[in-house]
Amino acid sequence: MDQGLGLSYRPDQAKQIIDYLLHKDQDIHLHGMNFNNLKKLTQEKENFINFTGINNPGIRFHYLRKDNWTNSILDQVGFKFDSSEMAIKSSYTLGKIHKIPISIMDSGILSMDASSPKAAIEYTKKLISKAESAQLDYFVINFHDLYFSKIFKSYYDWYCWLIDYLFGHGLEFTTFNTEINIKCQRNY
Repeated sequence: MDQGLGLSYRPDQAKQIIDYLLHKDQDIHLHGMNFNNLKKLTQEKENFINFTGINNPGIRFHYLRKDNWTNSILDQVGFKFDSSEMAIKSSYTLGKIHKIPISIMDSGILSMDASSPKAAIEYTKKLISKAESAQLDYFVINFHDLYFSKIFKSYYDWYCWLIDYLFGHGLEFTTFNTEINIKCQRNY
């Protein structure tokens, strides 16, 4: 919700797409800024709730930022989950927060060779294989929708390949909310 780090839009500019996604019953969570400031993160969450009407959001911080105090701050502010970690490992609980690591992010993978997705595809296959060997409960893909355009050909081609590859291997798609709700039901 807060501005900074070169963000090119304000929340009011995203309102139309947020309303559309809410109407389509899609998950919307906070892409937060204030990973190291309790007061500012509390206000950022309140602004998000007031803006969207979603009372128990999850969070992922811009650029996956965190420090030694972030987990304590998250516990105090309270979020459904945090997905600000990049790792090939299963989800877990730390304090009161469900942690759902990102397995792969477009910008990290495609920065290897922006002119061709071949290296990204091979690396992606290795990560998926590693995740399967580790028997992860989820393989989280962070794809920035801006890049789903033929203007960003290598991103577009990689993402289309990835969706086909995952479907072709019988993997299912889900949402954070669905999986958190299932996990909570199992624990009660």
